Amino acid sequence: MRYAIGTVTLLLMPWLVACGQSGSPVSPQTLSAVPTGVTSDDTADTLALKGTTALKGTLDGQLTSSTTPVSFLSNRVITAGGHAARFGRFTLTISFVRNDAASTEDGSYQITTSKGDSFGGSFSTSNALRVNGVITATDTVAILSGTGTGRFAGATGTFQVERTYTDSVGGNAAGTINGAVTLP
Repeated sequence: MRYAIGTVTLLLMPWLVACGQSGSPVSPQTLSAVPTGVTSDDTADTLALKGTTALKGTLDGQLTSSTTPVSFLSNRVITAGGHAARFGRFTLTISFVRNDAASTEDGSYQITTSKGDSFGGSFSTSNALRVNGVITATDTVAILSGTGTGRFAGATGTFQVERTYTDSVGGNAAGTINGAVTLP
């Protein structure tokens, strides 16, 4: 009897091990809508968007340009890369005028996906505070009519960017994006 149980265990062992592995033909598997050889970022960036779609993501870059202030005003440019759900990877340029006396920033955003589709918007931010050389701002950006190209042609909507940047050329910039884009 002892040999019979051992023999049955040895015969069943390969089947038990095979069924417990994720690559087993009889084990449960997660199905993916992403075709082989295509990354999820590529798929997200090629989805046909219609109606209102959430824009939620992150950005990371640097202050790439800052003119010498005339009085208390200076022109600045932040360039960054990021990723947003349903949009994929993107590049971002924020061009703005900083008013140090009033702690305000006014300017524009341009977002371009990895496929070259883009849209832009304008913002005016009050309370862009500087503490120990780091500026923190919350921008509410209105997407401008006529700025969308490719799949963003005719885009409207608003999004908010909470960002920080080190107030020197080459200084780090980071933030989050949250809002909605509406396509006809």
